[in-house]
Amino acid sequence: MPRAGQKLQVFIDGVASDGRKLAVGDGLVLRPGGHHLELPLAAINLSSPQDIRLQHRMEDADPDWLDATDSRAMVYTNIPAGKHRLMVRATDSIGHWNSPQAVYEVTQQPHLSPTPLFQRGAIVVAGLILVLADPA
Repeated sequence: MPRAGQKLQVFIDGVASDGRKLAVGDGLVLRPGGHHLELPLAAINLSSPQDIRLQHRMEDADPDWLDATDSRAMVYTNIPAGKHRLMVRATDSIGHWNSPQAVYEVTQQPHLSPTPLFQRGAIVVAGLILVLADPA
């Protein structure tokens, strides 16, 4: 039986992107576009598993901690472009929230247009059009 205030171990138990199961690994890189991302969570408490509460948060996207669904999964769609940390925390055996235990990095690649290389290329092409269109 866990001692009062004992921390639980929290795990990201899997990763699925657009219905395809992927290896959990250290992180995930998503190609440009919208995605449905699902990460099942697990926490072990043999004495009272029904008392476990989980919350998750994506840095730079979620302003507050979100309660995990009844299926104990993090579900995200329309992840903003960039690198994000997904964090998970659980209540200890007496109901206090622990600091984030499971951290997983997700990188959403941007569409071509927001990249600096594309923007510089567009400026060069626009400049060439202006130069070549000058009748003088």
